[in-house]
Amino acid sequence: MASGQRFGAPCVQNISENMLQSVLPTMGQATDTDAACRFAHPAEQEVARVLSFFRVRWAYEPTSFTLRRHDDGSIAEMFTPDFFLPDVDLYVELTTMRQPLVTRKNRKARMLRELYPNVRLRLLYRRDYMRLMECYRGEIQRTEGAEVLRVVQSEAAIDAALDRLGTQLLARMQRGPARRHAAPVLVTVNRSSHRLAEALASRFEDAGVASQRVELDLHAPSTSPRIRASRSHLDLLRRGPVFLLDTLVSTGLSLGYAQRWLAERGAAPAMSAALFARSGARIGGVRLDSVAFQAPNDVLVGFGLQLRSGLSGLPYVAAARSSGPVAPSPVSSTLRPV
Repeated sequence: MASGQRFGAPCVQNISENMLQSVLPTMGQATDTDAACRFAHPAEQEVARVLSFFRVRWAYEPTSFTLRRHDDGSIAEMFTPDFFLPDVDLYVELTTMRQPLVTRKNRKARMLRELYPNVRLRLLYRRDYMRLMECYRGEIQRTEGAEVLRVVQSEAAIDAALDRLGTQLLARMQRGPARRHAAPVLVTVNRSSHRLAEALASRFEDAGVASQRVELDLHAPSTSPRIRASRSHLDLLRRGPVFLLDTLVSTGLSLGYAQRWLAERGAAPAMSAALFARSGARIGGVRLDSVAFQAPNDVLVGFGLQLRSGLSGLPYVAAARSSGPVAPSPVSSTLRPV
C-alpha cells in the first residue's frame, strides 16, 4: 500500500496460515483528519504519532488472529492487535483503558502466544504509555518536581560500571586497523547523556587517548525529527571509531533513529552503549552492544537524566515519584524527544 492509504477490514487467518501481511505500507501516518474513523481511541493515535515521528513503519490493525472456534468451525473469538511493526516483526497492543479490558486483553495475549508461538506481541500498559508520552512532550514536563524513593544504583556502582565500559570501548577502538590511530568520537543522543560522555571522556584521557565529542541535536519542526550536524562533525563521524551513548534506553526509538541516521551518512560503524536499559520496554529496532544495568520500571532521576531536571545533578541514579499526576498529552500536541 502507499503511504497514508487506509486499510480495509482486518483479514481473519487460521492457525496454519502466514501471520504477516504480504504488502505493508511504506510509512503509516497519524493525521488529525482521519483520526475519528481510523483509530478506536486517542491513545492509539498518540502512539502512531510517536512511531511516525521516529520514521518507524507501522500498520494499524492489519491482522486478526483466530483464538477460538465453535464446533461447526465458525469463529467464536478473535484478537486484533493495534499495530504491526514490520521492520522488527512485532505486534503492539495498547492496554490503557479500564481494568476489566486490561484483564481481557491479557487473557487474549496469552492465548495468542500459545496458539501462534512464532508471533511476537508487545503489550503496552498504562505505565508504558505514560512513560512514552511523557518522554516526548517538551521542556515544561522536564521541570516537574519529584520525590526520591530509593537509590537504584549508587555513585560507587556507577563509577565501577563506567570503568568497565571505558575498558570495553578502548578495546573496541583497537580492533579496526584502519581506525586504530583515529580519535574516538563519543556521540550523545540527547542532553541526558552529557554526563555519561564526560565521565567516559575522562577515562580515555586517563588512558592517554584523546577523544572528540559530538551531540546529535534532534529537532522536530513537523512530524519527524531532524538532526543537524556541521560538515566538520560529519568528517569526524566518518573517521571514527564512533561510540553512540545513551544513559537510559527504554523504547529505543531515539537511539534507533540515531543509528539509522549515522549509517545513512556514511559514519563509521558505531558501538552503542547504555548505562541503563529496559529490555521489556523496547518497541523500535535498536542494537545495544553494551549495557551496564537493567532499569526498573520506575521514573529514574540523577546522573544527568533530564526528565526531572531538578534532580539531574545527583551523582547516583534513584527511583522517583512525581509530585503530581501527569495527564495524557493532547492529540494535537507536538512530539519532541527529550
